[in-house]
Amino acid sequence: MKKTRLLEIIHEEISAALNKNLLTEGPFIEGPLDFAYINGKVEKGILGKAVTDATQAIEKSFPNINPDSVTKIITSKKSRTSENTPESVKAALKNVDNAIQAQVETFDDTSLLKDLVNKGEIGKGKEELINVSKFINREKTYTEKLGYPQTLNAVEKILAGETPISLSPKVVAEPIKKAETEKKAVRTLGNDGFDTVNYVDKEEAKAAAAAEKANKVLGGEYAVKLSPEDELKYKSYKNDITDLVNDLENGYDKSKMEELKLYLEDNEVRRLFKAKGTKLSDLVKSVIK
Repeated sequence: MKKTRLLEIIHEEISAALNKNLLTEGPFIEGPLDFAYINGKVEKGILGKAVTDATQAIEKSFPNINPDSVTKIITSKKSRTSENTPESVKAALKNVDNAIQAQVETFDDTSLLKDLVNKGEIGKGKEELINVSKFINREKTYTEKLGYPQTLNAVEKILAGETPISLSPKVVAEPIKKAETEKKAVRTLGNDGFDTVNYVDKEEAKAAAAAEKANKVLGGEYAVKLSPEDELKYKSYKNDITDLVNDLENGYDKSKMEELKLYLEDNEVRRLFKAKGTKLSDLVKSVIK
């Protein structure tokens, strides 16, 4: 068997083990999770805007088209290359694909999501924060396949004029800076039992409050302090997985692959790695490149 095929087998088997029992969700056309981090800032409603523009482009090219047909054009891969698809529609569909890719890169990057939550740029509502935390904790993974039902639901609203979204960004006037930074009084209990009042910058207080809120939902600094016994287990599992990965890098071995899959699928292993903030996928990435 050729080496390239062996690598494909390793990739498929490890990916299946890593994703076993994981919930998948996405792409997000509407709602608070329809965002992506692009060029240093969070863009809200990015996929909803792209789907809206695609729907309008299709409707303009094919007057009186029904929602079902519009949805099929948006979700079909063939429509991107078909000679029957107008260039304006192809361009709009490309924007849809770009928006999905931007969401993929955002929701697959747990470190980025944590940082955005701590800065208060996402997860401002409790429900949104809980949903984002599931991606941070790898309880959910993002799927880039645009589903028919969710797309149809969005298309029907757009054609009915319920969600007039445009890709054109809103122009927001830059606020005039004040001569002095506003301060906010923060009251804390001192060691002597009396209240201590400190005055802090309002923006700093806002960021600190967002971080505290995130920590409560996501669990401290996204990691749990393990008992000495669990620490030993974690190190043992990590060493065993690393050794198996190193062996598989040198050549495919069915028994070693089965052993590795057992580790990756084990709930106890996942619990310890999650508590330590270590991604199993990072340990095995050398053999699934």
